[in-house]
Parts: sequence; C-alpha cells; structure tokens
Amino acid sequence: MKDTGIKFETLRKGFNFKKAFIGLVVIVAIGSVIILKGSKANYTYEQIIPFAEGEVRIRKADLNLMAVNVQKTKGCTTKDTCYESTKDVPTSGYKINEENSYCTVDNGTKDVEDKTIPMEYKNGKVYIGVNKKGTRCYIYLDIKEYDCAGPACETIMVNKTILTRAAGTFGNTITGDKTGTIYQSADESQYDDFGKVYYFAGNPTDNWVKFGKVGSSDIYWRIIRINGDGSIRMIYSGTGSAATTGTDTQITVEGKNTSAFNSSENYNAYVGYMYGTPGSKSYAEEHKNTTPSIIKTVLDNWYNTTTNLSTLSTKLSHTAGFCGDRSSSTDTSTVPAQTGGYGTTITYYGAYYRNVTNKTPSFKCTYKGNDLYTTPEDASQGNKKLTYPIGLITVDEVAFAGGVSGTNNTSFYLYTNQYYWTMSPRYFWYGTAYMFGMSTYGGLDNHNVSFPYGVRPVINLKADVSFTGNGTTSSPYEVS
Repeated sequence: MKDTGIKFETLRKGFNFKKAFIGLVVIVAIGSVIILKGSKANYTYEQIIPFAEGEVRIRKADLNLMAVNVQKTKGCTTKDTCYESTKDVPTSGYKINEENSYCTVDNGTKDVEDKTIPMEYKNGKVYIGVNKKGTRCYIYLDIKEYDCAGPACETIMVNKTILTRAAGTFGNTITGDKTGTIYQSADESQYDDFGKVYYFAGNPTDNWVKFGKVGSSDIYWRIIRINGDGSIRMIYSGTGSAATTGTDTQITVEGKNTSAFNSSENYNAYVGYMYGTPGSKSYAEEHKNTTPSIIKTVLDNWYNTTTNLSTLSTKLSHTAGFCGDRSSSTDTSTVPAQTGGYGTTITYYGAYYRNVTNKTPSFKCTYKGNDLYTTPEDASQGNKKLTYPIGLITVDEVAFAGGVSGTNNTSFYLYTNQYYWTMSPRYFWYGTAYMFGMSTYGGLDNHNVSFPYGVRPVINLKADVSFTGNGTTSSPYEVS
C-alpha cells in the first residue's frame, strides 16, 4: 500500500476514541482484517488505500501490523526457523501463539516490547487492544490441534487439553473433574456422519450453555459434543438455574417429570421414536416412520408450546439429527438384516452389542436413511421425518461420556440420580420392548418402553453461532 497523503490531527482533550471508532477495520490485505478494540491513540492519520475497485479513504489508528507469521510444521515454535511470513491473515486452521506474538511501543527514543497489549486471533481476524500510539505488532499463528470449524467450536476449544480414549477402554468409567479437558474420537469408526467429534467426559464444570426460555426463565444445557460438522449438541439440565441432580434436570410433562416412551410394549415396533405397523411380518413394515412415539409427541409439544425455542430455530441445526438406531445385532451394512426386529421375534439391537457386549460405542448412525431423525428443512441426509429439531441422547453418547452398562458411576456429568430415557433400543425380549436408559446409580439400564421415566431433551446449535462466556455455571456459554 502507498500513502498518498498523511494528515495529522490532534484530538481534543477527553475525546473518547473507543466510542467514536468501535469496530474500526484496517484492511491489511484483500480478505484480511485487523480490528482494533478500545483504541485511544492521540493522533490519527488519513490513508488512501487502493481497493478492488477505486480507492477507499479511512482514518487509521496509529498502529502498524509489521508481520503475520504462520507455523510451517505443527509443534515447531522457534521464531527464526518454524514460521513463514504471509501477507494474508488465514481465515481458519490456526491459533495465536501468545508466547511468540508481541507488540512494540515507541517510548520517544526507541521501540520497546510491550507484552501487556491484548491480542486474539478468531474467525480469520486478529483483534488487538491498542491503547498507545506508535504501536507495532508481530503476530505468530500456530496450526490448530483440532479440526472443528465455527465460532462456537473455537470458543469451546480455547485452552482445552485434548485427550483420546483408546479402543478397549470403554469398559472403564470416567470419573472426576475434567474441567479444561475435551476428548476426540480416535478414528473413523468413532466419527459421526460428518467427521471427527470432540466430546466431554467425566465431570467437567465448563460445558454449560444458557439458551432459550420457558416463560421468563432461562433454559440451561450441558454440551455433549461438538459434532463433525461443527454444530454443538447439548442436553437439557434445568430451567431458571443450572441443575445437576434431581427431577429439575428433566422437563415437566402435564404436571409430571416422567413419561412413557411408547404406549405399548408387545412388539418390536415400539422401540422406535417413530414406528410402522406393529406385528408385521417384515422388518421394513415394523420400523417405518409413520406413527410418532409418545415421547416424540412430548418433546414436540414442549419445544413448540412451552419454550420459545421455535422462535430461535435459525440458531438450531436441522442437519445434525438424532439417531434412534434400530439396526439388528447381525447388521454390518446400511440395510438392516431381516432375521429379527419384527413382530415378537427376540431381537438384540445394534446398540446392545456395541455397548454391552463389545464396549465399542460409535457416533455413526448405522442405518441413517431410516433411523437418523432430521427435519425436512436443510437436511442433506437422514429420514426427514421430524417436525422440530429436537430429540434424545443416545446410549453411545453416554458411553463416550463415561457411562458403562451395569457399572455404577455417580461422578460424571450425565449422572442425575434419576432414571431417564435415551433414544437407543436395547432389545425385544419375550414379549417386551426395552430401551437403554440412565439409572439412579449412573449405569446404563434397560427401560420397559411403557414405563414412565425422565425426559431430557437434546438439541443441536448451528456451527456458525458465536458464544460468549466460559461455560461455567456462573458464566455459561450464551449465543451472541
């Protein structure tokens, strides 16, 4: 860029530069921006900058971005050898190296380093809290350790320690405070239908979200995971205040805090969030998505009439979906085996073998064409049978979080000292349909579909929402 004219102007005493120029943008290269926060420089100058078409005249704070340097190899942080200069601030895939990045300030005789000037790289922009004139900044960006994209993901992942659970360890519970920690799916067998997943496990205190209202009371949620597409999956955990145990963690249904999953139990059909013709002679007829379950109706009514979530639907993902996996135990393809799953045939469903027999949970939905519940709006996959983008947690998600079938665990965030539903079928056994559910001792239990248990809704926030807060109960994440 070439200065065609510089104009110095002394600002009157008491002039609040911050109020006058909140959000001032300095273009340092086409597609790259530096946003100055709270600048109170004593002088400004005008600069004429050639742009795509014509010229743009701006008043620029007394800041020079001297260099943006990007890491060449992950893990290498030596300034002289590990970075290369770029004229464009990368839009994603990097995080700021706070140790290497710095600014200098002219003290009248020379430039001196000032590490007190705050700086942040977020959503392809560098934010610098300039409050001294003659500031020059040198930015170093490191390759991110995580793959998810989107403002909410970026906020959640800040300063997180990323861990991986190895295959063969899911027979062990995860307990205790895991604040500042997030886990990643180890390989593609644990990915969801979009890609790598980052999930909370154990008992973290930094996965709280405040979103939506019942009347004038805020709704609180716990983040389950960051989906492969960057959307944020979370489970209900109280209205008015953050609840960790007791019936406050469940929604109220017609004056009660429990509901049956389905009205009957005597056919395989009734393990479905929706179902076809009970007593059919084929798997396909039994598990068509034509009739809503009782619990689906409960969730739809709560979403549409009790809360204001329908007015916030533009913030909700309609693509992530909810998996009510009805694949049979022998199914290894995208089409369920025809040897079970209909009429009164004894059937062990896929989630049973994954989480009871083999201890190999998965975020994938085996038969997503029929069992991944999505809304018609914007959904690129799934059955598109939902009216509203709301569902339940899966037993696989409970297992990733630290729950184990038949084992007590009262020290992980999904334990509430209550029985409540998951969306995952367990088996049809001698005339009775059973779902997986959480127990009062924190294990994975079998719930008769016609019995009343707690209901904890699950929703997905879009990947492009932005968060404020730090995820604690005193400062939960909020959509901004």
